[in-house]
Amino acid sequence: MDASDQAHLSPTFNTGDDTIPARETKFVITPDIAETIAAWLDQRLIPDPHGDPKNEGRYVVHTTCLDSPEFATYYREFTDGDVKYRVRRYGDADVIYAEKKSKQRGEVSKERVALPISECHTLLNTNANETASGWFREALATNRLGPVCHLTYTRQAWFGNADGRPFRVTLDRDILVSEPDPTTPGRRGASQSVLPDGLVLEMKYRDSIPSLLKELIESYRLVPVTISKYRRGLPVLRPHLAKNAD
Repeated sequence: MDASDQAHLSPTFNTGDDTIPARETKFVITPDIAETIAAWLDQRLIPDPHGDPKNEGRYVVHTTCLDSPEFATYYREFTDGDVKYRVRRYGDADVIYAEKKSKQRGEVSKERVALPISECHTLLNTNANETASGWFREALATNRLGPVCHLTYTRQAWFGNADGRPFRVTLDRDILVSEPDPTTPGRRGASQSVLPDGLVLEMKYRDSIPSLLKELIESYRLVPVTISKYRRGLPVLRPHLAKNAD
């Protein structure tokens, strides 16, 4: 990863030299203010360079969510906090990302490795081996994790810097859930809406919310919520699951 790519990573990614904890704050907003907030962010922050300039800087995110047969991830039954394993693809890229997200006592950390999309089926259907994704395969084998659902949504993202600390804002709309295709993230069958009347706005930063983002919160009277796209989406496909408080 070159310096420009590193600069556009979320502050929640573990780069190996982080001493200040990363955190995230989420909001569910309605479509009637989403465009106004997006315009506010456009004027003050740097748009994600990976977005499509012909589509207001948006891009599609595909996520294959993994869980155990007992849904240990969904019910937060891991001993080391709220941990999620997933495989992510952006648009129709020929690269996938095997990713681990951990959250404990409000601190967020992510690790991931990039792989050719041709390895997706092997990644999700074999045991650990001595490759760059060995840690991910080992976690899948140890925790008996497999694909349980597929999430897709359209994202806009912005970057900023406050006192030398990077921060990132994302706006996710049209959040859909479907049965997973373990061979190709992004290929899905019939989809159902996860938040029919809502969009998810996320702020990711180091230590404390930057003053500029506090201004946004105050200006639009945004109320933080605890929400997980996975824990909202899975019960849509598996109605027998007890509703989880995100």
